[in-house]
Amino acid sequence: PTLVVLWANWCQPCLDELKSLKLHQEELQKNGIRVLLLSVDKIDPSDATPTEVASRLQKMGIEFDSGFATTDTVAKLQLAVDYLFLLQQPLPIPTSFLIDDKLQLVSLYKGPLQVTQVLQDANRIDLSQLERRDASVPFPGRWIGKPKTLRLAPFVTQLARAGFVVEASEFVQRTQSQFAPNTIIDLIVRLGIEYTVRKMPDHAQLHFQMARKISPATIVPE
Repeated sequence: PTLVVLWANWCQPCLDELKSLKLHQEELQKNGIRVLLLSVDKIDPSDATPTEVASRLQKMGIEFDSGFATTDTVAKLQLAVDYLFLLQQPLPIPTSFLIDDKLQLVSLYKGPLQVTQVLQDANRIDLSQLERRDASVPFPGRWIGKPKTLRLAPFVTQLARAGFVVEASEFVQRTQSQFAPNTIIDLIVRLGIEYTVRKMPDHAQLHFQMARKISPATIVPE
């Protein structure tokens, strides 16, 4: 799994978190957890420069993979979090995401994280959906219903409407098996239309061809 950390040079809780991650680096590696640090400092020109960020990491002896989050990076993460959770709030700094090898979100950590919790969550990746649900609450009990299946089609639409058509298309292709046949055709055609609107005819035509390949009777714009 990969732990993606949004942090900032000016954020003291972030720096404390980096120290904790460095302290537990060997343990994280033993558990197969890759850490990717994404600084948000580049988004606001008034924040630290890339040189200052690199200097900070060097002085702290941080050896994890690192880079910079863009405005689009944060926007896409915000869209995903808002879709998953009813309480929609701007992502704080730091915020971290534990992602499994299938690129699925395992855990979300708003604010400073506890490395012990990350390790526990990483070890629960192979649990069943019901077992992971039970592990996510602080006390045992009885559930009054079954877990709801997340509908992915509205999220794809939100991504495309926000201007992230390429990402929406890649998401559909990666999760195609989770959609009903009629739904996947509808999404592919919609994405083709979005590409047409954005004057990307080659991409649009590719999507229309994909839709026709699934169902030759599909009606697409000329």
